[in-house]
Amino acid sequence: MTTPLIVLLLSLFTLWSSYIFGHSNLVIDLGYQLNQGQTVNNSLVTFRNIRYADAPRFKPPTVPGRNRSAVQNASDIICPQGMPGWLLYGAVVPVTKENLPPVDPRTSEDCLFLDVLLPQRVWMERARTTKRAPVLVWIHGGGYTLGWKDASGRGNGLVARSEWHNQQGVILVSINYRLGLFGWMNGEGVTSNIGLLDQRLALDWVQKHIHLFGGDPDNVTILGESAGGGSVEAHLTAYGGRIVGKPLFKGAIAQSPFLVPEYPYPNSYVNSVAKYGNVSSIADLQSMSSTDLQTLNALVVGNTPVFGTFTFGVTVDGDYVPDLPGKLLQQGKFDKTVYVMTGHNGDEGSRFVPSTIVTNESSYREFLQSVFPSLADNPEKLFFITQTLYPPIFNGGQGYTTQTERNNITIGDAVQVCNTRYMNQAAFLPATYAYQFSVPPAVHGADLSYTFYDFGSAVDTDEVNATVAMILQHYITQFAATGSPNAHKLPYFPPATGGLGVQNLGSDFVGPMQDESGVRDLPERCHYWQQAPYLSRDDESHWSRP
Repeated sequence: MTTPLIVLLLSLFTLWSSYIFGHSNLVIDLGYQLNQGQTVNNSLVTFRNIRYADAPRFKPPTVPGRNRSAVQNASDIICPQGMPGWLLYGAVVPVTKENLPPVDPRTSEDCLFLDVLLPQRVWMERARTTKRAPVLVWIHGGGYTLGWKDASGRGNGLVARSEWHNQQGVILVSINYRLGLFGWMNGEGVTSNIGLLDQRLALDWVQKHIHLFGGDPDNVTILGESAGGGSVEAHLTAYGGRIVGKPLFKGAIAQSPFLVPEYPYPNSYVNSVAKYGNVSSIADLQSMSSTDLQTLNALVVGNTPVFGTFTFGVTVDGDYVPDLPGKLLQQGKFDKTVYVMTGHNGDEGSRFVPSTIVTNESSYREFLQSVFPSLADNPEKLFFITQTLYPPIFNGGQGYTTQTERNNITIGDAVQVCNTRYMNQAAFLPATYAYQFSVPPAVHGADLSYTFYDFGSAVDTDEVNATVAMILQHYITQFAATGSPNAHKLPYFPPATGGLGVQNLGSDFVGPMQDESGVRDLPERCHYWQQAPYLSRDDESHWSRP
């Protein structure tokens, strides 16, 4: 055998051995199943689509059964989706089977899967060190009706950023949870807030299994945006602050938390579903095929009658959610051991107000009553909102100069901005931090592309300010590691003061400032939305959804 041939064979053997070793070494044994991992960019390791629970219809999630017959390497699966007509078509229009968007082929009711992404160094050293990596658990947004674990990105840039300056790095866990009527319907025979229970079981999964990846179950931070941020707020106030079992997280980051301050009432969702599904009971829904039920869900959400709403969401159930989370925070009924960071964008409301709305005083009142139907029976409360909290004064002193801006600010305050203020104001014992994302246009969701910015990726665009993205990612990962966003060479991020101090993240300035919302008399406005005095839980006619 000639020397060149020997060299070639040895080279091939080395490559094959390296592949076999690397491939077989990226298998995680979870006890109930085995999962195959992959390397990413020669620096990260990912385990995708790990089953964390089973999803019985209209019931709480259950721990998955044992399945060790083969190494799992599942395809992507997403939960059934629903998108309001106003989001699909820019206006509230009838949605029928004929104009529904096509069903994503990845869709399944059996959708409770998660991804784990970690630095390769953490994976390689997991058996050689007792030092464990901090953990971030991502809860996606989407109005509680759409979205999935990696819809905003897989987090490669975020996890890679966590290793800069010789930091250990964080582990990112991204989860699916049930949506629409599958996860958020209430009524007789249905468990309320199933989507929250899915998320909680995912957090329990992290407690039991993340050490196998090199993660620290005692240093877990939950991170959510929009509906995910609203879910974070609900988990902070779960059971009215009563700790049930071992604490599941140490830190919480809520980005633009979306919660509408209205009470849902028993059977309201069921009645809405019955309207579009020709069904009269939960038993009828239980007997429907998965395809038909997914279509029904898409129709119910699609025909959401009010612009800016999504039909489903967190409901007050007297147990996991004993009252509106904002009220619970004010009453001190929350987990006071958790470190908290919040973020809101400079223009949260505009995406939830129709651009075609007639800009006069009567249309302003009518729109408020459509979003908050309880106001229809409380004319004095409506008068207080429209004349005292948000008066028709357009000199800029109220934070607006036009009727359109007045609409946007009112809705943005009520369903997002004030939710961050509630958490910043609460008497959290460790500390709270708050940022305002100001890079134009700074609309709701604009900071997502910064949170999940992947430096050097082929999908990068000039629309993202890379410097601001780097700073935000550092703040998030540093907070997950230490409970403080501050680190060497980062712009100093002071704690929130009285709920008004924020760290501005802008194209031309990153640093502390008073919340720009302060010029809008925000404390009084947020106090009102937090109290929600227009609500009457005893009157079912006040229900705010179809």
